[in-house]
Amino acid sequence: MAMTRRWSIINCRDDPVFSGTMIMRWSPEAVLNGIKVTVIAEHEAAMQSTLANLAALVA
Repeated sequence: MAMTRRWSIINCRDDPVFSGTMIMRWSPEAVLNGIKVTVIAEHEAAMQSTLANLAALVA
């Protein structure tokens, strides 16, 4: 059974694209060859930024 974690993040950037509160839900679950993580975010611009940062980290 997957355990979902929920975070609320208030952006403090000067860029209005990132203003407001972003709510993210992370749901990890075991799969045959590892772990699958499903991420649901309610703020599209912030999610795109998060994915870009993750891609740079694992590249």
